[in-house]
Amino acid sequence: MTTDFNSLKDFIAKDLAASKKLNQVRWTVALIVVLIPALVTLTLGYNTMISWRGSWVPWVLALLFAVTIAQFSIGIGKQAASAMFRVLGTAALIAGFLLPMFSTGFAPMSGYPEFWSETFKCFVFGVLTGSSTGLALAAVVFNRGPIPTAGTRMALSQMAGLAGVVGLFFHCPNSDLVHVLSGHGTQAAAVFLATFFLTERIFIRAVKHQLGAAAEKFECLEKFDR
Repeated sequence: MTTDFNSLKDFIAKDLAASKKLNQVRWTVALIVVLIPALVTLTLGYNTMISWRGSWVPWVLALLFAVTIAQFSIGIGKQAASAMFRVLGTAALIAGFLLPMFSTGFAPMSGYPEFWSETFKCFVFGVLTGSSTGLALAAVVFNRGPIPTAGTRMALSQMAGLAGVVGLFFHCPNSDLVHVLSGHGTQAAAVFLATFFLTERIFIRAVKHQLGAAAEKFECLEKFDR
């Protein structure tokens, strides 16, 4: 009876420790997705023409982004990303592309001679923001949490691409649709694909490592039995 009770206590203690560690990972990834785009935007240039007092536009995107981050964090450690995350992530992505057309602080700049060079700069800005976010998320999720499921890896890639879009919203004053789709949109696709392939490679290596460790333990047990 005493042995069973001690085993139950150990099981509960391990379960609580694992739950606490998972919650720490969730808070960490949420902070990463907030802080990296904010720091890159403030470092490389914030669009000071955006008005938080006189416009609902930045509040809508900020709220959508925050709720999407919350859904992403909650999904860490679960089998698949929730339908709510997919809906919110898609809504935030579309909002990041379209909202500049409905707010002060933005203007179409299609006639400018440096249109394509500025578009390329936005692409680089987005790739820098998104890839930094994706790398930091992958490092935390793979090193501190349980091996992420396919749903978590997909959601991580989506958050990396979205981080670049949101960062560009608060950085770039150009609301021209061609600029937004070619500069802001292509970086989101590039970051998503790069992060997805990176996390898949890390996942395969992590699984191989675990299988190798399990095989070594099995061999040790076989030698002990002999």
